[in-house]
Amino acid sequence: MVGYGGIGSAVGRKASALGARVVALRRAPSGEPPAEVDRMWGPDGLGPMLEAADYVVLTVPSTPATEGMIGLRELSRMGQDAVLINLARGDVVDERALVEALEDGRIRGAGLDVFEEEPLPSGHPLWAMDRALLTPHTGGISPRFWERETDLIVENVRRYRAGEPLLNEVDKARGY
Repeated sequence: MVGYGGIGSAVGRKASALGARVVALRRAPSGEPPAEVDRMWGPDGLGPMLEAADYVVLTVPSTPATEGMIGLRELSRMGQDAVLINLARGDVVDERALVEALEDGRIRGAGLDVFEEEPLPSGHPLWAMDRALLTPHTGGISPRFWERETDLIVENVRRYRAGEPLLNEVDKARGY
């Protein structure tokens, strides 16, 4: 798991419950890792993590620090049986490098919910690749999604009117 915030930790808990060994990378790890995490790395652990992973799941925000985070060098560190899953943002992965890695068999496959350009243009090489599973930026949609979103909006309007702190505020200094 590259990025162990809200989304990454939810995926990590589910993967652990299914018997997967979960190794996570966070921008600023602190204290003991959660029970489902076998090892928690800081940003300096990306290379060793990529070398050891069967599945690399990206759930980081789009910031200057994460733009192009996975390029040819990082894909080359992954094993031939490894799969890259991008649930983060399209600019986190260099798509040309990913296409090259898939064509050359350097990695086994990719599951992509986000792309550098959305919607992914017709004629893009990823459309024709058997080892790429593509979804149209819908990975976050689940049963009752819109009900939960509506509840959050209503609660934040109530909080705003009452002068209380809002839920899920964006930290503009961090960029997410």
